[in-house]
This record gives sequence, C-alpha cells and structure tokens, in this order.
Amino acid sequence: MHRVPVVPFTVEDVERIEPWFDDLETQRRLGGRDWIRREPSLLGLTIGDEFRGKNITGRRMWLSLDQLGGPVAFIDGETYDRYAAWDGSDWEYPVVSDVVDAPSMGLTLVVDFARRGRGYGTATLRAVVEHPDVSHIRLFFGAVEQDNVASITCLMRAGFHLRSPQPDFEGMLFYSLER
Repeated sequence: MHRVPVVPFTVEDVERIEPWFDDLETQRRLGGRDWIRREPSLLGLTIGDEFRGKNITGRRMWLSLDQLGGPVAFIDGETYDRYAAWDGSDWEYPVVSDVVDAPSMGLTLVVDFARRGRGYGTATLRAVVEHPDVSHIRLFFGAVEQDNVASITCLMRAGFHLRSPQPDFEGMLFYSLER
C-alpha cells in the first residue's frame, strides 16, 4: 500500500490537475474543468452557513503526491459541527436523520485518471484522516453513486463503512469512518 504525502491545494495547483477533468468518467461524476477552477474560491465562502442540517465550520483541500512530487489525487474536505442525513424535502427547514453530534468532514476525492486502480485514492483518504489539521474530526464521510464501484471499493479499503443500504434522494450512498 502506498503512503502519500498530502500538501495544501492552492489556486496555482489548478493548472496542474485541470487535464484530469477532461476524462469522461470524471466529467460524468463531478464535471469538467470548471469544477476544479471554482474549488479554490470555496475555501472561505461558506463557513458559518448551514448545509443540509449541519453548520459549516471550515474547509481544507489537499493534493496527494507520488514519490517524485507529482500530483496523484485531489481531495476537498468540508467540515461541519455534526453529521446528518437530509431527506431533500425542504431547503429552508431540512428534515434530517442519522444525526451524529460530533465534528464531521465530508470528502470529495478525484484521482488522476492515469493512476486509477493503483491505491492512490485509498492512500489519500488515509493520509487525510491521519492529518493533524483534522485531528478534531470524529466522523469522515463520502457520498458515492450506487454504480461507482471503484469509489466504493476505495472508501471501503480506507476503512469506511456503508451508513445505510438505501440511497438518498440524489441516488447517493453514504460511507463513513468514525474515530
């Protein structure tokens, strides 16, 4: 298994990984180059807002690097005051369930399409969970489409477990790792 360093993602890094978003699978799951171009602008934008029954407390973004210092994966982590599942019925007054009153972090992971299937995604998830900047987080989670077998496998290999066998209103399954 790889061990990868994670370094803070900066606006200068966008150009380094933009080509990853030309991949059709990445575009289908997240979007094209516009998706990664907007990410740095989100770093301080939503802190203090409520999102689906949780209060946003922060955001971190990292690149994981290979042995030569080249980027192999990007990960975005938004932190919250708690974990909660939302039923999608009302944006104004969200109906939530599966509440865990502990600091949580939602993760979005993108692996360089040329490096998929080599363990970099799993290693990146593990590196973030172990990162000292998020030592206060008690529950990490990720949402994945039911048909995204590669991402489900990656999460499970990193120690994440399925929270509910039923997909949410957007068709997403949630996996989490509690510590």
